[in-house]
Amino acid sequence: MLVAVGCAEPQIETPPPLPPPPGLGPIVVLDIEPDSASVPVGDTVRFQVVSVNNAPPERVAWAISDTLLATIDSLGLATARRSGEAVIRATASRGNAVGYVYAGLRIR
Repeated sequence: MLVAVGCAEPQIETPPPLPPPPGLGPIVVLDIEPDSASVPVGDTVRFQVVSVNNAPPERVAWAISDTLLATIDSLGLATARRSGEAVIRATASRGNAVGYVYAGLRIR
């Protein structure tokens, strides 16, 4: 004897988004161009932060994961020094809103 019982698919509700942790403040949503680059030793490539939500950031600070492989100046210009791979990080802010964005850099 075979008994079949029908049941509806359970409905899963998406919870509302969580508010930012206390003290964090608003977030700047960013993109970076290019999001990755491959350059020969000695060449340069300019990275640029693009704001996705509203106006562009007021301030951008640049950092690189390995300063022996490449350097990056305050305008986002990276100069390749040695072969390898590094990560570029831009920290952008507008008022009390802050955001981070990353790009890859391969040096040949």
